[in-house]
Amino acid sequence: MNINLVPEKGIMYALYIDRMVFQEYTKDQLLKDAYLEDKLLEMHLFDENKEYRYIKSRLKEIECVIDDSIEHEDVYVESTYIQSNLDEEVTSSSNRVNVVNYIQYNDEDLLTITNYRLQEVKS
Repeated sequence: MNINLVPEKGIMYALYIDRMVFQEYTKDQLLKDAYLEDKLLEMHLFDENKEYRYIKSRLKEIECVIDDSIEHEDVYVESTYIQSNLDEEVTSSSNRVNVVNYIQYNDEDLLTITNYRLQEVKS
């Protein structure tokens, strides 16, 4: 994992074999914590402007940075709420995340979502 590509601070959305973590982070905190474990499947570290994505599979590890500089013609943004446990209230703004969908059109004007990123929602 290339820590230099991660936003300085933002939201961590990490999926492990046995749990999900959705919390705020700072880059300093990531350096101190053992954020990579054998049980990690996928991690999204994002702020308002970019997302660092790390995916671990049996065959390889994938990492990429996604921001508005990727090729696209339009965007479609939708908001969703993250619930990390059943007792949690899911309508608080601290649980809200935007999904920015990057759109391209082909020669027949058919829409294709070519990529997406998660975006922090400031309350």
